[in-house]
Amino acid sequence: MTDPRLVAEVERLVLARVAAGKIDVPAIGVVAMRCLDVLRAKSFDLRRLVREIEKEPMIAVMIMRTANAAVYGGHAVTKLEQAAVRLGTARLEVVILEYAARRVFAATGPFATANRKIWEHSVAVARVSRELASYIGRQDHDAYYLAGLLHDIGKPVVAALLLETQKKVAPGVATWLDQATWDRVIANTHHEAARIVGKGWKLPEAIMVGRETSYDVGDRRSFANVVRMANAMAKHEGFTTGPVDHEELVVTIASGSTIVDIDPKVVDAIGVRLQEPLE
Repeated sequence: MTDPRLVAEVERLVLARVAAGKIDVPAIGVVAMRCLDVLRAKSFDLRRLVREIEKEPMIAVMIMRTANAAVYGGHAVTKLEQAAVRLGTARLEVVILEYAARRVFAATGPFATANRKIWEHSVAVARVSRELASYIGRQDHDAYYLAGLLHDIGKPVVAALLLETQKKVAPGVATWLDQATWDRVIANTHHEAARIVGKGWKLPEAIMVGRETSYDVGDRRSFANVVRMANAMAKHEGFTTGPVDHEELVVTIASGSTIVDIDPKVVDAIGVRLQEPLE
């Protein structure tokens, strides 16, 4: 039987490290970081960006696929430079950050299955957030997409920290932390971990949301409100990582519809589209 004192010590150490900000921020990747630096520079250099993108085939593939998605219409582009022009700097930044986030959730090991489910949920929340933002007339709907995509990025970070700490406390002992402990520690720390990741990746603090437990009636169309509603909608449509209270989700969605000002018929339509495969 596992010594409860060891379990308590692991939990204490992890909580303390996250609270102190002492966690390893996932590497965004050298090429991805260089691409972001070019995009964020005051003097944007398209040719330099293309040269950087060409160094990481997966980023190039994601950019080409996004540029040729049906949503853009028109003829297919066959060159990276054409794709970059079609997408624009804002959407290019989203694609590159999505590439970086996907790497965080793609970690192998004991959390592979859980991370994949969290990633699928995060993509669903991101898609819904973008649609809600577009409906209410936000021009920065890509920022809402990122807010939804990254709202749970702290979970795989804390999970990895838990495993690392467990091995230090009891080296050579097989996994023995019970599920309740894992869930409790991750629930208590993943929002702060996500904030630290956002800072390390030089992201706007405003889009690192998810901690809020209620809607903000003072800023009805905030990132936090939209992502909160999108999170409930995604879970209601089956994109979840564990048990959910469907009655609570219905209340959260209905409240969001009123506060964010979304027609319930639009909510239903978005839910239907969420079941459609990605382009």
